[in-house]
Amino acid sequence: MLLQSTAESVEPGLDQPVIPKIHVQSLPVEIWNIIIKEVCDPMTEAEMLAAVEHFSTRYLRTHGSSHIQERDALSILRVALTCRTFAKVAIPLLFHQLLIYTDTSDSTSLSPTPKISSTLTSPIPPILCSENDSPLYGNFVRFLSVGHDRRMPPIPDFKKILLSCPNVTHLMCFTSSDSFLWWPAISQMTSLVALRMTGLKAPCLDEDSPIVTFPHLESLYLTIVHNNAWGVERWILPKLRSLVLHAGFEVDHRRLERFCQRYGHTVEFLHFDPKCDRLIFASLERLFPRLKHLRISYTSSLYSIDPATVHRGVTVITIPTLSRGDFRPHEPIRPILENLHTLLFPALKQIRCYWTSPLEGSSKVGPWFVEILADWERNGIKFIRINNDELITLDSLTL
Repeated sequence: MLLQSTAESVEPGLDQPVIPKIHVQSLPVEIWNIIIKEVCDPMTEAEMLAAVEHFSTRYLRTHGSSHIQERDALSILRVALTCRTFAKVAIPLLFHQLLIYTDTSDSTSLSPTPKISSTLTSPIPPILCSENDSPLYGNFVRFLSVGHDRRMPPIPDFKKILLSCPNVTHLMCFTSSDSFLWWPAISQMTSLVALRMTGLKAPCLDEDSPIVTFPHLESLYLTIVHNNAWGVERWILPKLRSLVLHAGFEVDHRRLERFCQRYGHTVEFLHFDPKCDRLIFASLERLFPRLKHLRISYTSSLYSIDPATVHRGVTVITIPTLSRGDFRPHEPIRPILENLHTLLFPALKQIRCYWTSPLEGSSKVGPWFVEILADWERNGIKFIRINNDELITLDSLTL
Protein backbone atom coordinates (compact mmCIF):
# COMPACT_ATOMS: atom_id res chain seq x y z
CA MET A 1 0.00 0.00 0.00
CA LEU A 2 1.50 3.38 -0.93
CA LEU A 3 0.46 6.95 -1.54
CA GLN A 4 1.38 8.12 -5.06
CA SER A 5 1.92 11.67 -6.25
CA THR A 6 -0.60 13.14 -8.64
CA ALA A 7 2.44 14.56 -10.41
CA GLU A 8 2.90 11.20 -12.17
CA SER A 9 -0.18 11.88 -14.28
CA VAL A 10 1.08 15.29 -15.44
CA GLU A 11 2.44 15.47 -18.98
CA PRO A 12 6.27 15.39 -19.23
CA GLY A 13 7.97 18.69 -19.68
CA LEU A 14 5.64 20.68 -17.49
CA ASP A 15 7.23 22.36 -14.53
CA GLN A 16 5.51 20.64 -11.64
CA PRO A 17 6.78 19.95 -8.12
CA VAL A 18 7.72 16.33 -7.60
CA ILE A 19 5.95 14.77 -4.64
CA PRO A 20 7.75 11.64 -3.45
CA LYS A 21 6.03 8.30 -3.06
CA ILE A 22 5.24 7.46 0.54
CA HIS A 23 4.76 3.93 1.75
CA VAL A 24 1.88 3.76 4.21
CA GLN A 25 3.80 1.18 6.22
CA SER A 26 6.54 3.72 6.80
CA LEU A 27 4.27 6.15 8.69
CA PRO A 28 5.15 6.38 12.39
CA VAL A 29 2.87 4.56 14.81
CA GLU A 30 1.97 7.90 16.40
CA ILE A 31 0.51 9.10 13.08
CA TRP A 32 -1.58 5.95 12.76
CA ASN A 33 -2.83 6.42 16.31
CA ILE A 34 -4.11 9.88 15.40
CA ILE A 35 -5.73 8.67 12.16
CA ILE A 36 -7.44 5.65 13.71
CA LYS A 37 -8.74 7.62 16.69
CA GLU A 38 -10.18 10.17 14.29
CA VAL A 39 -11.94 7.39 12.37
CA CYS A 40 -13.22 5.56 15.49
CA ASP A 41 -14.30 8.81 17.16
CA PRO A 42 -14.27 7.75 20.84
CA MET A 43 -16.04 9.90 23.44
CA THR A 44 -13.93 12.84 24.50
CA GLU A 45 -13.40 13.81 28.13
CA ALA A 46 -15.80 16.72 27.62
CA GLU A 47 -18.50 14.45 26.13
CA MET A 48 -18.19 11.93 28.95
CA LEU A 49 -18.45 14.62 31.59
CA ALA A 50 -21.41 16.27 29.83
CA ALA A 51 -23.25 12.92 29.77
CA VAL A 52 -22.75 12.35 33.49
CA GLU A 53 -23.67 15.91 34.44
CA HIS A 54 -26.64 16.29 32.08
CA PHE A 55 -29.78 17.44 33.90
CA SER A 56 -32.55 16.18 31.61
CA THR A 57 -35.08 13.87 33.26
CA ARG A 58 -35.58 12.32 29.84
CA TYR A 59 -31.96 11.29 29.98
CA LEU A 60 -32.60 9.41 33.21
CA ARG A 61 -35.31 7.40 31.49
CA THR A 62 -33.51 6.38 28.32
CA HIS A 63 -30.12 6.37 26.71
CA GLY A 64 -31.85 7.16 23.43
CA SER A 65 -31.03 10.76 24.23
CA SER A 66 -28.67 12.57 21.91
CA HIS A 67 -26.48 13.43 24.89
CA ILE A 68 -24.74 10.07 24.54
CA GLN A 69 -23.87 9.39 20.95
CA GLU A 70 -23.25 5.68 20.63
CA ARG A 71 -20.28 4.90 18.43
CA ASP A 72 -20.47 2.60 15.40
CA ALA A 73 -19.03 -0.57 16.95
CA LEU A 74 -19.11 -2.46 13.65
CA SER A 75 -16.98 0.16 11.89
CA ILE A 76 -14.47 0.16 14.74
CA LEU A 77 -14.33 -3.63 14.57
CA ARG A 78 -13.61 -3.47 10.82
CA VAL A 79 -10.73 -1.13 11.48
CA ALA A 80 -9.39 -3.51 14.14
CA LEU A 81 -9.52 -6.44 11.70
CA THR A 82 -7.49 -4.61 9.04
CA CYS A 83 -4.08 -5.48 10.47
CA ARG A 84 -2.25 -5.97 13.74
CA THR A 85 -1.08 -2.33 13.88
CA PHE A 86 -4.63 -1.05 13.53
CA ALA A 87 -5.98 -3.59 16.02
CA LYS A 88 -3.66 -2.40 18.79
CA VAL A 89 -5.23 1.04 18.55
CA ALA A 90 -8.82 0.18 17.60
CA ILE A 91 -9.60 -2.62 20.10
CA PRO A 92 -9.20 -0.35 23.16
CA LEU A 93 -11.49 2.16 21.44
CA LEU A 94 -14.09 -0.56 20.81
CA PHE A 95 -14.47 -0.96 24.60
CA HIS A 96 -13.84 2.70 25.50
CA GLN A 97 -17.58 3.41 25.92
CA LEU A 98 -19.94 0.77 27.30
CA LEU A 99 -23.71 1.19 27.82
CA ILE A 100 -25.46 -1.78 29.40
CA TYR A 101 -29.21 -2.32 29.68
CA THR A 102 -31.54 -5.16 30.48
CA ASP A 103 -33.72 -3.94 27.61
CA THR A 104 -31.42 -3.39 24.62
CA SER A 105 -34.11 -2.46 22.09
CA ASP A 106 -32.87 1.13 21.87
CA SER A 107 -29.18 0.35 22.06
CA THR A 108 -26.47 -0.79 19.71
CA SER A 109 -24.20 -1.55 22.65
CA LEU A 110 -22.80 -4.98 23.31
CA SER A 111 -25.44 -7.44 24.52
CA PRO A 112 -26.71 -9.55 26.17
CA THR A 113 -25.33 -8.87 29.63
CA PRO A 114 -23.87 -12.36 30.34
CA LYS A 115 -21.85 -12.17 27.13
CA ILE A 116 -20.56 -8.70 28.09
CA SER A 117 -19.46 -9.95 31.50
CA SER A 118 -17.62 -12.88 29.96
CA THR A 119 -15.90 -10.68 27.37
CA LEU A 120 -14.78 -8.08 29.89
CA THR A 121 -12.98 -10.71 31.97
CA SER A 122 -11.21 -12.27 28.98
CA PRO A 123 -7.60 -11.39 28.11
CA ILE A 124 -6.87 -9.83 24.75
CA PRO A 125 -4.89 -11.99 22.28
CA PRO A 126 -1.17 -12.19 23.17
CA ILE A 127 -0.26 -11.06 19.66
CA LEU A 128 -1.71 -7.64 20.50
CA CYS A 129 0.05 -7.31 23.86
CA SER A 130 3.41 -5.90 24.70
CA GLU A 131 5.86 -8.16 26.44
CA ASN A 132 4.84 -9.20 29.98
CA ASP A 133 1.50 -7.47 29.56
CA SER A 134 -1.82 -9.25 28.96
CA PRO A 135 -4.69 -6.88 29.85
CA LEU A 136 -8.33 -7.89 29.99
CA TYR A 137 -10.86 -6.27 27.69
CA GLY A 138 -12.49 -4.65 30.72
CA ASN A 139 -9.32 -2.65 31.34
CA PHE A 140 -10.11 -0.56 28.26
CA VAL A 141 -13.51 0.71 29.47
CA ARG A 142 -13.48 4.40 30.42
CA PHE A 143 -17.18 5.38 30.22
CA LEU A 144 -19.65 2.95 31.77
CA SER A 145 -23.42 3.33 32.11
CA VAL A 146 -25.24 0.47 33.81
CA GLY A 147 -29.03 0.09 34.16
CA HIS A 148 -29.86 3.74 34.64
CA ASP A 149 -33.65 3.25 34.82
CA ARG A 150 -35.72 2.10 37.79
CA ARG A 151 -38.43 0.64 35.54
CA MET A 152 -36.08 -1.95 34.09
CA PRO A 153 -35.20 -5.20 35.89
CA PRO A 154 -31.82 -5.36 37.67
CA ILE A 155 -28.72 -5.87 35.55
CA PRO A 156 -27.37 -9.43 35.91
CA ASP A 157 -23.74 -9.65 37.11
CA PHE A 158 -23.80 -5.97 38.13
CA LYS A 159 -21.02 -6.45 40.67
CA LYS A 160 -18.91 -8.52 38.29
CA ILE A 161 -19.19 -5.90 35.56
CA LEU A 162 -18.00 -3.14 37.90
CA LEU A 163 -15.09 -5.24 39.14
CA SER A 164 -14.15 -6.03 35.53
CA CYS A 165 -13.72 -2.35 34.61
CA PRO A 166 -11.11 -1.01 37.06
CA ASN A 167 -10.06 1.93 34.88
CA VAL A 168 -13.49 3.53 34.42
CA THR A 169 -13.30 7.30 34.79
CA HIS A 170 -16.97 8.17 34.17
CA LEU A 171 -19.68 5.98 35.69
CA MET A 172 -23.47 6.16 35.64
CA CYS A 173 -25.38 3.53 37.60
CA PHE A 174 -28.77 2.86 39.13
CA THR A 175 -28.72 1.13 42.51
CA SER A 176 -31.57 -1.33 42.99
CA SER A 177 -32.67 -3.82 45.64
CA ASP A 178 -29.47 -5.84 45.35
CA SER A 179 -27.19 -2.87 45.97
CA PHE A 180 -25.56 -4.48 48.99
CA LEU A 181 -24.10 -7.13 46.68
CA TRP A 182 -22.12 -4.75 44.51
CA TRP A 183 -21.40 -1.83 46.83
CA PRO A 184 -17.84 -3.01 47.65
CA ALA A 185 -17.09 -3.04 43.92
CA ILE A 186 -17.71 0.67 43.39
CA SER A 187 -15.46 1.49 46.33
CA GLN A 188 -12.56 -0.05 44.40
CA MET A 189 -13.04 2.17 41.32
CA THR A 190 -10.48 4.76 42.38
CA SER A 191 -9.93 6.06 38.84
CA LEU A 192 -13.35 7.72 38.82
CA VAL A 193 -13.47 11.34 37.70
CA ALA A 194 -17.26 11.64 37.48
CA LEU A 195 -19.98 9.54 39.13
CA ARG A 196 -23.73 9.68 38.66
CA MET A 197 -25.65 7.41 41.00
CA THR A 198 -29.38 7.00 41.47
CA GLY A 199 -30.26 5.12 44.63
CA LEU A 200 -33.56 3.26 44.78
CA LYS A 201 -32.40 1.49 47.93
CA ALA A 202 -29.78 2.35 50.52
CA PRO A 203 -26.50 0.89 49.23
CA CYS A 204 -25.32 0.22 52.77
CA LEU A 205 -26.08 0.93 56.39
CA ASP A 206 -24.43 3.91 58.05
CA GLU A 207 -22.12 1.68 60.06
CA ASP A 208 -21.19 -0.30 56.94
CA SER A 209 -20.41 2.71 54.77
CA PRO A 210 -16.85 2.16 53.56
CA ILE A 211 -14.04 4.62 54.22
CA VAL A 212 -12.62 4.99 50.74
CA THR A 213 -10.68 7.68 48.91
CA PHE A 214 -11.58 8.67 45.37
CA PRO A 215 -8.49 10.77 44.64
CA HIS A 216 -9.62 11.93 41.17
CA LEU A 217 -13.40 12.34 41.59
CA GLU A 218 -14.38 15.85 40.53
CA SER A 219 -18.08 15.48 39.73
CA LEU A 220 -20.71 13.75 41.89
CA TYR A 221 -24.38 13.55 40.87
CA LEU A 222 -26.56 11.87 43.52
CA THR A 223 -30.25 11.15 43.11
CA ILE A 224 -31.56 9.80 46.40
CA VAL A 225 -34.96 8.12 46.13
CA HIS A 226 -34.94 6.56 49.57
CA ASN A 227 -34.75 8.02 53.06
CA ASN A 228 -31.96 5.90 54.52
CA ALA A 229 -28.18 6.05 54.42
CA TRP A 230 -26.81 7.63 51.27
CA GLY A 231 -23.77 5.39 51.20
CA VAL A 232 -21.26 8.19 50.63
CA GLU A 233 -21.03 9.57 54.14
CA ARG A 234 -17.49 8.30 54.73
CA TRP A 235 -15.96 8.84 51.32
CA ILE A 236 -12.88 11.02 51.00
CA LEU A 237 -13.20 13.32 47.97
CA PRO A 238 -10.26 15.74 47.95
CA LYS A 239 -10.90 17.05 44.40
CA LEU A 240 -14.70 17.32 44.35
CA ARG A 241 -15.62 20.49 42.43
CA SER A 242 -19.11 19.75 41.02
CA LEU A 243 -22.01 18.51 43.15
CA VAL A 244 -25.62 17.78 42.18
CA LEU A 245 -28.13 16.60 44.80
CA HIS A 246 -31.61 15.36 43.90
CA ALA A 247 -34.04 13.78 46.33
CA GLY A 248 -37.13 11.63 45.89
CA PHE A 249 -38.31 12.13 49.47
CA GLU A 250 -38.22 14.88 52.03
CA VAL A 251 -34.57 15.30 52.86
CA ASP A 252 -33.26 14.60 56.35
CA HIS A 253 -31.79 18.04 57.03
CA ARG A 254 -29.35 16.77 59.62
CA ARG A 255 -27.96 14.24 57.17
CA LEU A 256 -27.87 16.87 54.43
CA GLU A 257 -26.00 19.37 56.57
CA ARG A 258 -23.43 16.78 57.66
CA PHE A 259 -22.92 15.83 54.03
CA CYS A 260 -22.44 19.46 52.92
CA GLN A 261 -20.11 20.21 55.80
CA ARG A 262 -17.97 17.24 54.85
CA TYR A 263 -17.73 17.81 51.09
CA GLY A 264 -18.76 21.40 50.40
CA HIS A 265 -15.43 23.11 51.06
CA THR A 266 -13.99 22.26 47.59
CA VAL A 267 -17.19 22.56 45.53
CA GLU A 268 -17.26 25.21 42.78
CA PHE A 269 -20.47 24.16 40.99
CA LEU A 270 -23.67 23.30 42.86
CA HIS A 271 -27.15 22.22 41.84
CA PHE A 272 -29.59 20.95 44.47
CA ASP A 273 -33.16 19.73 44.76
CA PRO A 274 -35.80 22.31 45.77
CA LYS A 275 -36.41 20.20 48.89
CA CYS A 276 -32.98 21.39 50.07
CA ASP A 277 -33.63 25.08 49.39
CA ARG A 278 -34.11 26.51 52.85
CA LEU A 279 -31.21 24.75 54.54
CA ILE A 280 -28.67 25.33 51.77
CA PHE A 281 -29.62 28.92 50.95
CA ALA A 282 -29.48 29.84 54.64
CA SER A 283 -25.90 28.53 54.94
CA LEU A 284 -24.64 28.62 51.36
CA GLU A 285 -21.40 30.53 51.91
CA ARG A 286 -20.58 28.65 55.11
CA LEU A 287 -21.16 25.22 53.55
CA PHE A 288 -19.69 26.01 50.12
CA PRO A 289 -17.05 28.74 50.60
CA ARG A 290 -15.44 28.25 47.13
CA LEU A 291 -18.69 28.17 45.17
CA LYS A 292 -18.56 30.00 41.81
CA HIS A 293 -21.51 28.63 39.82
CA LEU A 294 -24.95 28.04 41.33
CA ARG A 295 -27.69 26.30 39.35
CA ILE A 296 -31.21 26.86 40.71
CA SER A 297 -33.87 24.37 39.58
CA TYR A 298 -36.99 26.53 39.67
CA THR A 299 -37.78 30.20 39.87
CA SER A 300 -39.94 29.37 42.91
CA SER A 301 -36.73 28.53 44.77
CA LEU A 302 -35.76 32.19 44.57
CA TYR A 303 -38.67 33.10 46.84
CA SER A 304 -37.19 31.08 49.69
CA ILE A 305 -34.09 33.29 49.77
CA ASP A 306 -33.97 35.71 52.67
CA PRO A 307 -33.29 39.34 51.66
CA ALA A 308 -29.67 39.22 52.78
CA THR A 309 -26.32 38.40 51.18
CA VAL A 310 -26.33 34.71 50.27
CA HIS A 311 -22.83 34.24 48.84
CA ARG A 312 -20.06 36.73 48.09
CA GLY A 313 -18.12 34.42 45.75
CA VAL A 314 -20.77 33.23 43.26
CA THR A 315 -20.12 34.69 39.81
CA VAL A 316 -22.51 32.60 37.68
CA ILE A 317 -26.16 31.76 38.31
CA THR A 318 -28.12 29.43 36.02
CA ILE A 319 -31.90 29.31 36.28
CA PRO A 320 -33.10 26.96 33.52
CA THR A 321 -36.81 27.49 34.21
CA LEU A 322 -36.53 31.27 34.03
CA SER A 323 -37.90 32.32 30.63
CA ARG A 324 -39.18 35.36 28.78
CA GLY A 325 -42.64 34.88 30.28
CA ASP A 326 -41.23 35.68 33.75
CA PHE A 327 -40.37 39.21 32.63
CA ARG A 328 -43.88 40.38 31.79
CA PRO A 329 -45.15 43.67 33.21
CA HIS A 330 -46.63 42.31 36.46
CA GLU A 331 -44.45 39.43 37.65
CA PRO A 332 -43.59 38.82 41.33
CA ILE A 333 -40.00 37.95 40.47
CA ARG A 334 -39.10 41.60 39.95
CA PRO A 335 -37.77 42.40 43.47
CA ILE A 336 -35.62 39.24 43.48
CA LEU A 337 -33.98 40.11 40.17
CA GLU A 338 -33.42 43.66 41.41
CA ASN A 339 -31.58 42.31 44.46
CA LEU A 340 -29.74 39.54 42.63
CA HIS A 341 -26.38 41.34 42.39
CA THR A 342 -26.94 44.34 44.64
CA LEU A 343 -27.62 42.21 47.70
CA LEU A 344 -27.83 38.43 47.24
CA PHE A 345 -24.77 37.71 45.07
CA PRO A 346 -22.55 40.82 44.97
CA ALA A 347 -19.81 39.18 42.82
CA LEU A 348 -22.27 38.13 40.11
CA LYS A 349 -20.97 38.38 36.53
CA GLN A 350 -23.25 36.09 34.53
CA ILE A 351 -26.93 35.05 34.59
CA ARG A 352 -27.98 32.14 32.40
CA CYS A 353 -31.52 31.09 31.51
CA TYR A 354 -33.70 29.94 28.62
CA TRP A 355 -35.06 32.70 26.47
CA THR A 356 -37.51 32.99 23.60
CA SER A 357 -36.97 35.47 20.81
CA PRO A 358 -39.89 37.58 19.51
CA LEU A 359 -40.38 35.00 16.76
CA GLU A 360 -40.60 32.16 19.29
CA GLY A 361 -42.95 33.70 21.82
CA SER A 362 -45.40 36.54 22.11
CA SER A 363 -44.65 37.55 25.71
CA LYS A 364 -43.59 41.15 26.02
CA VAL A 365 -41.16 42.06 28.74
CA GLY A 366 -42.16 44.73 31.21
CA PRO A 367 -40.39 48.09 31.38
CA TRP A 368 -39.08 47.11 34.81
CA PHE A 369 -36.99 44.34 33.26
CA VAL A 370 -35.51 46.74 30.70
CA GLU A 371 -34.31 48.83 33.63
CA ILE A 372 -32.85 45.77 35.37
CA LEU A 373 -31.06 44.62 32.22
CA ALA A 374 -29.61 48.11 31.78
CA ASP A 375 -28.37 47.97 35.37
CA TRP A 376 -26.79 44.55 34.75
CA GLU A 377 -24.99 45.88 31.68
CA ARG A 378 -23.67 48.90 33.59
CA ASN A 379 -22.27 46.52 36.21
CA GLY A 380 -20.68 44.15 33.67
CA ILE A 381 -23.18 41.34 34.23
CA LYS A 382 -23.91 39.25 31.14
CA PHE A 383 -27.39 37.85 30.54
CA ILE A 384 -26.95 34.68 28.48
CA ARG A 385 -29.34 32.31 26.77
CA ILE A 386 -28.54 28.69 27.71
CA ASN A 387 -29.66 27.20 24.41
CA ASN A 388 -26.90 28.74 22.31
CA ASP A 389 -24.80 30.95 24.61
CA GLU A 390 -26.31 34.02 22.95
CA LEU A 391 -25.74 37.27 24.81
CA ILE A 392 -29.05 39.07 25.43
CA THR A 393 -28.57 42.83 25.40
CA LEU A 394 -30.73 45.93 25.55
CA ASP A 395 -30.23 46.37 21.80
CA SER A 396 -31.43 42.85 21.03
CA LEU A 397 -34.36 43.32 23.41
CA THR A 398 -35.67 46.27 21.44
CA LEU A 399 -35.45 44.54 18.03
